[in-house]
Amino acid sequence: MLWNKSKDVTALSNRLINIESIKVDQDGNPLKFPNPVAVVGPAELQRPERIPLVFTRSVDLSKHFSARRSFYMPNDNKVEVLYGVYYLEHILIADDMLATYGLFYDFITGKFHSEEITEQYYKDVVAISTTHEFREIALSIGDKESKYVEDAPTFTLSLASGEHRTVTFVSEKYFMEIKEKINLNEADVLRIYWILDAQENANMAVGALRARLRLHKETHEEKGL
Repeated sequence: MLWNKSKDVTALSNRLINIESIKVDQDGNPLKFPNPVAVVGPAELQRPERIPLVFTRSVDLSKHFSARRSFYMPNDNKVEVLYGVYYLEHILIADDMLATYGLFYDFITGKFHSEEITEQYYKDVVAISTTHEFREIALSIGDKESKYVEDAPTFTLSLASGEHRTVTFVSEKYFMEIKEKINLNEADVLRIYWILDAQENANMAVGALRARLRLHKETHEEKGL
């Protein structure tokens, strides 16, 4: 629903380009990757200054913010981890511009917080990267114990205006730090399929945007702009 909404609020449905995945079908043809590209991470992993105050000032919503639960899927031999609150960054890659639609989504209440839409031409994109940042995670509300993640993978889109669009997503080391809180052991962490999916989505966003930026630059150089 939010993926579709990102196309509606940015009005780019008819201008989105096809993105080829690194994966291929049975005939060896590249698969099409979804556009918008959605990079998703737990709300608790985002930069502190981006977290809506409502989750720190409301006792009930703060419980939503720290809610986590894991469960094992025997048919697939995989582990799923669910959160009360997520941060989603939708990146819409169009013909001559891109847009982002980011928000905190409270899965328990179904409400959005801190929705933000940006749009810019490719010439205004300064840098695209995946970096590793430090995060402090409070295990639960009222719990004085914290866990530290020193290399949390973070997708960053830097703009000429000085603005940075960021989303920090999950990693194996992050889940190793909180595994006891979600009743997992080390072997279970290796079965969390979200780890690979999150990295793949971030890599696809970086790759697709860089390819579009190169094409835009080459086109303008040919025109002498």
